Amino acid sequence: MDSTTTRTDNQNYRLEILSNNLLYIRYLPDCEITLPVIQEMVREGNELMKHQEYYSLVDTKNSFGNITKEAKQYLANSPELNDINLANAIMINTLAMRIVIRTYIKIDKPIQPAKIFKSEVKALEWLGSLGANIEEALKRFS
Repeated sequence: MDSTTTRTDNQNYRLEILSNNLLYIRYLPDCEITLPVIQEMVREGNELMKHQEYYSLVDTKNSFGNITKEAKQYLANSPELNDINLANAIMINTLAMRIVIRTYIKIDKPIQPAKIFKSEVKALEWLGSLGANIEEALKRFS
């Protein structure tokens, strides 16, 4: 990945820079998120954000895949992620995903703040209240 890359894709997720401190993470339909996959995603996300502190807009809408217990624990507790990822706004559109994400927040207890949203705009506004640069992203999702 070179220094001008603003986006990366694979069969499980898409990462895209929305601003200098805001990363968009989209889990794709039928994704299989295992520990090696999540470790790769964290590495790629940190590289995209040039290892500077950032906020994440996480899109799980229409994602009906699987995430392993080890991958969830890594997301919640990994120093590689949690030292520079300041907060996660997690977008959902199904009751099943709400249950999965709520369980992750309550059981795995991520170090960084995490909150569930149905609306991209509300998610961005929350991230903005924490310090994310959201102006361009708001134009995209409004």
